[in-house]
Amino acid sequence: MLVWVGCTLSTVAQTKLDAGSFLDSIQKQPRILIDVRSPEEFQKGTLAYAKNSDWNDRPDFEAYAQQLDVRTPVYLFCFSGGRSAKAATYLTERGFDVYELDGGMLRLPTKQPDQETLPHTTPARANGLDLAAFRKLTRAADKVLINFTAKWCAPCQKMKPFLSRLENDSANDVRVVSVDADEHAGLLTQLAIDGIPRLQLYHHGTLVWEHTGFIAETDLYEAIDTKQK
Repeated sequence: MLVWVGCTLSTVAQTKLDAGSFLDSIQKQPRILIDVRSPEEFQKGTLAYAKNSDWNDRPDFEAYAQQLDVRTPVYLFCFSGGRSAKAATYLTERGFDVYELDGGMLRLPTKQPDQETLPHTTPARANGLDLAAFRKLTRAADKVLINFTAKWCAPCQKMKPFLSRLENDSANDVRVVSVDADEHAGLLTQLAIDGIPRLQLYHHGTLVWEHTGFIAETDLYEAIDTKQK
């Protein structure tokens, strides 16, 4: 990746690594390992020796970045890869060599050495929904829309008002069930969900439609109407 710095062309790297390569690479020294999630997420479990700087708290993140040595490679990760990708672009534009965990912590294997805690081994996540309980949820009504969401997820929060309207819309008769990705990360791993927001529509317990990322209210209603015909 080529980045203009002032009037000088500077060559710096912004590289996505799969989980295995990322875990291998962070064993190297020197390096800076940053968890760009919120402090609340960080406290529930992170990679060993990671520092926390919340990308969504931009003033704090930018102040932290100013203290870093641009000569030292930076390794970034978050929950599903969205925030770390933005942070990687920010740091790359400032001359850092940046490596990010592609797909975030959702892509990490269940157990790895040199990890303090992982999403699926922290108490909060261990007490999350298991597959049997989830399958029961999908059969709780004739039509169930599962909404995998998180408080820190901007598109999730943008969709929240019209998902509430959908739940109260008797014409569609859809039960909306929200599943917090942080509290039930083990379930997301089992379901191979690697990004949020993720919507899944079930009809009598059978998955008939799913969508990852933001979706407009009209498009969501159209998808539901199509699957009802």
